[in-house]
Amino acid sequence: WSGYSLNAYQGQMRFGVGGNGGVKVATAAITTGDWHHVVGTRTGAAIKLYIDGSLVDTQTDTMTRNVSTHLPLTFGSINNGTEYNGLLDAMVDDVRVWSRALSDSEVSTLHTGTIVTPSLTDDLVGVWNFDSADATDSVGSNDGTVTGVDFISDSGRTVASFDASAGEKIH
Repeated sequence: WSGYSLNAYQGQMRFGVGGNGGVKVATAAITTGDWHHVVGTRTGAAIKLYIDGSLVDTQTDTMTRNVSTHLPLTFGSINNGTEYNGLLDAMVDDVRVWSRALSDSEVSTLHTGTIVTPSLTDDLVGVWNFDSADATDSVGSNDGTVTGVDFISDSGRTVASFDASAGEKIH
């Protein structure tokens, strides 16, 4: 596959960049049962994974990867081109995509929930906060299609609840 993947697998959060017949992945252990703020970035050869505002893994990718893809952005699973796999069994809230890598300080600002600075709206491509109990992109026109996902209230907010055994996803 080619593109980006942020997923959980066997107790690990993984941010992968794939293309040209391979993939480079940054990983870190994650605890279940708690909310976590997870960010993956790529700048040049550096692939970084942050959990709860802290940089937890950096990988150097010496290969130039073609990340152009016809595959849709998918939450709750990995689209490998022929099927959906790597299904997620978790709750997800406030997904954001930028057309640039965030800096360490921007990731920290997002995690602490301080006022969003103008730089954090620069190059923002999509926001799916699930507050409307659907997959509407609140900054662009990248609305998602929901397959089986429930929208529930948790900790005072509306979240997308994915059941891996049912193959639920948003794409």
